[in-house]
Amino acid sequence: MKEWTIEACQAHPAYTQLIGPGGFVLTLSPVAAELYHMMRFSRFVSDADARALLRRSCSTIAQLLGSSRAFVMPELSPTGFFEGLDLTASEAQLRREVGAPATTWEELLDSDYYGPRSWYVETFADLR
Repeated sequence: MKEWTIEACQAHPAYTQLIGPGGFVLTLSPVAAELYHMMRFSRFVSDADARALLRRSCSTIAQLLGSSRAFVMPELSPTGFFEGLDLTASEAQLRREVGAPATTWEELLDSDYYGPRSWYVETFADLR
Protein backbone atom coordinates (compact mmCIF):
# COMPACT_ATOMS: atom_id res chain seq x y z
CA MET A 1 0.00 0.00 0.00
CA LYS A 2 1.36 3.40 -0.95
CA GLU A 3 -1.49 5.68 0.06
CA TRP A 4 -3.56 6.07 3.21
CA THR A 5 -7.16 4.90 3.08
CA ILE A 6 -10.07 5.46 5.45
CA GLU A 7 -12.72 2.83 6.13
CA ALA A 8 -15.04 1.51 8.80
CA CYS A 9 -13.47 -0.94 11.23
CA GLN A 10 -14.65 -4.51 10.53
CA ALA A 11 -14.59 -5.48 14.20
CA HIS A 12 -16.50 -2.39 15.29
CA PRO A 13 -18.24 -0.56 12.40
CA ALA A 14 -18.76 2.61 14.48
CA TYR A 15 -14.98 3.10 14.59
CA THR A 16 -12.86 4.49 11.77
CA GLN A 17 -9.62 2.98 10.50
CA LEU A 18 -6.78 4.81 8.79
CA ILE A 19 -4.75 2.22 6.90
CA GLY A 20 -1.39 3.22 5.51
CA PRO A 21 2.00 2.27 4.16
CA GLY A 22 4.29 0.11 6.25
CA GLY A 23 1.48 -1.92 7.79
CA PHE A 24 0.16 0.92 9.94
CA VAL A 25 -3.48 0.74 10.99
CA LEU A 26 -4.84 3.47 13.25
CA THR A 27 -8.28 2.64 14.61
CA LEU A 28 -10.16 5.56 16.10
CA SER A 29 -13.05 5.38 18.57
CA PRO A 30 -14.74 8.44 20.03
CA VAL A 31 -12.51 8.20 23.16
CA ALA A 32 -9.31 6.35 22.23
CA ALA A 33 -7.12 5.17 19.38
CA GLU A 34 -5.28 1.94 18.72
CA LEU A 35 -2.19 1.77 16.51
CA TYR A 36 -1.13 -1.48 14.90
CA HIS A 37 2.20 -1.67 13.13
CA MET A 38 4.22 -4.44 11.53
CA MET A 39 7.29 -4.28 13.79
CA ARG A 40 7.62 -7.37 15.94
CA PHE A 41 6.99 -6.57 19.59
CA SER A 42 10.24 -8.27 20.62
CA ARG A 43 12.20 -6.06 18.21
CA PHE A 44 10.45 -2.92 19.41
CA VAL A 45 11.29 -3.71 23.02
CA SER A 46 14.87 -4.93 22.46
CA ASP A 47 16.14 -2.65 19.66
CA ALA A 48 16.56 0.90 20.99
CA ASP A 49 17.05 2.44 17.51
CA ALA A 50 13.93 0.79 16.06
CA ARG A 51 11.99 1.70 19.19
CA ALA A 52 13.09 5.35 18.92
CA LEU A 53 11.71 5.65 15.39
CA LEU A 54 8.34 4.20 16.29
CA ARG A 55 8.13 6.14 19.56
CA ARG A 56 8.61 9.42 17.68
CA SER A 57 5.76 8.48 15.34
CA CYS A 58 3.54 7.47 18.25
CA SER A 59 4.38 10.66 20.12
CA THR A 60 3.27 12.71 17.11
CA ILE A 61 0.03 10.74 16.83
CA ALA A 62 -0.62 11.17 20.56
CA GLN A 63 -0.04 14.93 20.29
CA LEU A 64 -2.41 15.17 17.30
CA LEU A 65 -5.06 13.33 19.31
CA GLY A 66 -4.46 15.45 22.42
CA SER A 67 -3.16 12.58 24.55
CA SER A 68 -0.25 12.70 26.96
CA ARG A 69 0.22 8.92 27.10
CA ALA A 70 -0.15 5.61 25.31
CA PHE A 71 0.03 1.96 26.28
CA VAL A 72 2.64 -0.28 24.72
CA MET A 73 1.69 -3.95 24.66
CA PRO A 74 1.93 -7.04 22.50
CA GLU A 75 -0.89 -7.53 20.04
CA LEU A 76 -3.90 -9.44 21.31
CA SER A 77 -3.44 -8.09 24.84
CA PRO A 78 -6.79 -7.55 26.50
CA THR A 79 -7.91 -3.94 26.39
CA GLY A 80 -11.24 -2.20 26.70
CA PHE A 81 -10.67 -0.36 23.43
CA PHE A 82 -13.27 -2.30 21.48
CA GLU A 83 -15.66 -1.97 24.42
CA GLY A 84 -15.53 1.81 24.02
CA LEU A 85 -13.38 2.47 27.08
CA ASP A 86 -11.14 5.52 27.28
CA LEU A 87 -7.48 5.31 28.35
CA THR A 88 -8.22 5.64 32.07
CA ALA A 89 -10.79 2.84 32.04
CA SER A 90 -8.59 0.71 29.76
CA GLU A 91 -5.66 1.15 32.14
CA ALA A 92 -7.82 0.02 35.07
CA GLN A 93 -8.90 -3.03 33.07
CA LEU A 94 -5.30 -3.89 32.17
CA ARG A 95 -4.19 -3.59 35.80
CA ARG A 96 -7.09 -5.83 36.87
CA GLU A 97 -6.77 -8.48 34.16
CA VAL A 98 -3.04 -8.48 33.40
CA GLY A 99 -1.30 -6.90 36.39
CA ALA A 100 0.95 -3.91 36.90
CA PRO A 101 2.76 -2.34 33.93
CA ALA A 102 6.50 -2.56 33.38
CA THR A 103 8.42 0.45 34.62
CA THR A 104 11.39 0.12 32.20
CA TRP A 105 11.96 -1.22 28.70
CA GLU A 106 14.24 -3.90 30.18
CA GLU A 107 11.49 -5.06 32.52
CA LEU A 108 9.07 -5.19 29.59
CA LEU A 109 11.56 -7.25 27.55
CA ASP A 110 11.97 -9.76 30.39
CA SER A 111 8.23 -10.20 31.03
CA ASP A 112 5.96 -12.95 29.77
CA TYR A 113 3.37 -11.84 27.22
CA TYR A 114 -0.08 -11.14 28.68
CA GLY A 115 1.09 -11.22 32.30
CA PRO A 116 2.30 -8.71 34.87
CA ARG A 117 4.83 -6.22 33.52
CA SER A 118 3.93 -7.17 29.89
CA TRP A 119 2.73 -3.67 29.05
CA TYR A 120 4.10 -0.18 29.52
CA VAL A 121 2.62 3.27 30.08
CA GLU A 122 4.38 5.53 27.57
CA THR A 123 4.38 9.26 28.38
CA PHE A 124 6.91 10.32 25.72
CA ALA A 125 8.44 12.58 28.41
CA ASP A 126 11.89 12.45 26.83
CA LEU A 127 10.49 13.39 23.39
CA ARG A 128 8.46 16.49 24.32
